[in-house]
Amino acid sequence: MPDRRSYVKVLIAFDPSMVPPRITAPRRVLHQCDSWSKTCSAMHDGRRYTALVTDINGANPRQTIEVAARLASMVPFVSDPVLFPGSTDLWTTTEKFLSLGCGDEEEHATLLCCWLLSCGIPCCLVLGFALPEGARAAYVLVNLSDGIYLVNPSDGSVYSSTDAMCPLTSVGTIVAPRNKSSDWKPLFDKEMDDFQSIQSSSVPYTQVSEDALIELRSSIERDIKLRFDEARQYGIPQWNLMASRLLREILQDEQRSADDRLTRLRESYAVTLCSVTIPYRNIQDCVSAVLRCGLHTTTSASPQFALAVHLQSPFGHVISCSIAIALLTLKI
Repeated sequence: MPDRRSYVKVLIAFDPSMVPPRITAPRRVLHQCDSWSKTCSAMHDGRRYTALVTDINGANPRQTIEVAARLASMVPFVSDPVLFPGSTDLWTTTEKFLSLGCGDEEEHATLLCCWLLSCGIPCCLVLGFALPEGARAAYVLVNLSDGIYLVNPSDGSVYSSTDAMCPLTSVGTIVAPRNKSSDWKPLFDKEMDDFQSIQSSSVPYTQVSEDALIELRSSIERDIKLRFDEARQYGIPQWNLMASRLLREILQDEQRSADDRLTRLRESYAVTLCSVTIPYRNIQDCVSAVLRCGLHTTTSASPQFALAVHLQSPFGHVISCSIAIALLTLKI
């Protein structure tokens, strides 16, 4: 062989073709960018003019808001008088809030607001009256190019400002990065640039070990079964291990639908399935969530039950607990 480097040319075709990115910029901005590019190209044809680019994942701000709101809602809720006995209303920084692993409405809203501001999304904190929070409601107002949205960090819901079903019924105070106002009167006549934020410039996120999650999952399942057995008035429950393993696979795999996975099981059993996802605070909350489903009160002849628990730690010491409980009745 000649003493030269060899090269291989590889051609890859996608079938079906890759879906082009969806453009979310306002039509007015797109028109201005197109006009600018044409004008500049006409003056200097050989130069590179770029008005619009696509980021690495193509995500739009609305999706970012929904994901951030869902993550913030995973942090357990504890009111100030319970967390700090003798106090009525204390606010903690985002770093302290995450280190404690729990907080009330204001801490959740502040966390969400800081996250969105760090992503360059304009937003502010809104304090008012809502259902079911009452006068303790804290929302995040987000101003996007396609409209204004109100985000409830308590449950991760996102509402348009024109949505009549939004639970926020009145606004008392709006807190912006450089000013504060009632719903119409600002605290300062102009924005203050010399404010120093008490929030940390970066927040450390410690991850919960996988071994700790497995041990906690076993404890939760054991206590739920024990309390479930005690609550049964019509005999000792029979736990179906094969069905329990199937439920755990359903909780771990969000891509496939539960109906597809339950097809074979339903050939032999009539299946009644309940699932809940709650922020983990203690085992008693998990037990109560299962008993509220009411499957232990069944009077069916020879019922079987299946239970699965799946724990995730999205960030910090926060743990999301998903529980599936099923009633299996043998078909005749």
